[in-house]
Amino acid sequence: MLIAPKGHVLYLPVETAARELDAKLLLALHAARRGFRVILGSHTILNMNLHRLPTGIYLLQSFNRPRRRIAGILSRLGHRIEAWDEEGLVWLNEDVYATRRIDHEVLAHVSRIYAWGEQQAEALRKAGVKNDLALTGNPRADLLRSPLLALQNQEAEALRKRYGDFILVNSNFGWLNYALARETFDRREHLQAIAKRSGHPLAYLEFRQQVFETFLKLIPALAHAFPERTIVLRPHPSESPKVWQEAFAKLPNVLVHYDSHLLAWLSASSCLIHNNCTTAVEYAIMGRAPISFDAVRAPEWESPQPGGVSISAPDIDSVIDLIRNPPRLDSARLAALDHMLTPPPPGSSSAEQIALRLSEKRIPAAKPAWSGRLRAFLRAFEKRLAAQTPRSSSNPAYVSRKVPDLTTTALQERITTMHKLQNLPDPAPAVHKVLPHVYLVEGV
Repeated sequence: MLIAPKGHVLYLPVETAARELDAKLLLALHAARRGFRVILGSHTILNMNLHRLPTGIYLLQSFNRPRRRIAGILSRLGHRIEAWDEEGLVWLNEDVYATRRIDHEVLAHVSRIYAWGEQQAEALRKAGVKNDLALTGNPRADLLRSPLLALQNQEAEALRKRYGDFILVNSNFGWLNYALARETFDRREHLQAIAKRSGHPLAYLEFRQQVFETFLKLIPALAHAFPERTIVLRPHPSESPKVWQEAFAKLPNVLVHYDSHLLAWLSASSCLIHNNCTTAVEYAIMGRAPISFDAVRAPEWESPQPGGVSISAPDIDSVIDLIRNPPRLDSARLAALDHMLTPPPPGSSSAEQIALRLSEKRIPAAKPAWSGRLRAFLRAFEKRLAAQTPRSSSNPAYVSRKVPDLTTTALQERITTMHKLQNLPDPAPAVHKVLPHVYLVEGV
């Protein structure tokens, strides 16, 4: 065993640190205060070591078809499986959400789902989901509200000092500009291959290609309209930055940069420009109005949630005008946000509400079935073999890009700051390293 099989264990897999790590660290803090020993870190590394870890509660980060195998293994290992959907806040429409994000074979193993809000809960019910639904919101939203928004102050201030009054442009072209893809996404003849691999309709990918091309024109226009300001293009975590870097190499005030500190960038920016991006909703939770660059439109391929909280700019001149005259959220956009996201009770947080529900039904000690350990071991063996190939999602370089191998000191400082900002009784939980990219959080 990697850790002693004592107490109640909670597993929090992280797929993309920039999106999830702080939120799951916050949940780990509240779970540790309720007596859990929390194993948190890269889902790739964590799942490759399940056969060496004790039984507990495993919080799946999604319940779509690719989770079938791991859900079956977890059940055979004796874990209680609960879930939320990291992509349950923003999706194209209810039918697409049901098709791409909901798999009833996975949900047969899941005892409870933590929903972002009523909008997602409605989609789940219409798709025939019968699991227990808890409308708790999500810890990712906690980080965007007071008092935890102050967690970003130091990093945000450092970004402002370095880049001044910068304009943030978030791209969202993961499949077209996939970091592990062999094809270059600006070659139209490869869209059919991408459609086959991703499951996305070709028409959708052609539309996203057109959107990408509008952003190639937008960035130079912004660079020339605001020569005294830095334009920061932040690729999606699954994207390759190379194409963007080559496109804007001759623009001295354009920076193409990716790191895991998404919320600090959002907090520090003077404005956010996007198209169909989840970060627009996160920006709105902060109380700020994002700008959606909508030079080409296809409502059937546009997610309603980012657009519902954004100010639409149909052309480059409109974007420039909105940057010069920053918009504000109006009542309609705030109402749309409330439907997407359930706020926690006053004085509480979504993380605290989820930790409370996780602790309601303590999981008894369970003896893993031999078939569970065998299947977990065989899956780990396959993943380790695949990791030798550069284009595998279990390749160490790709794992490090998605979830950097942080020091325990950095994570301890982070969780201690979260603890202080919420005025929780001392001491803060302790952080220990279990594996590369994987950590144990427990009370002291």
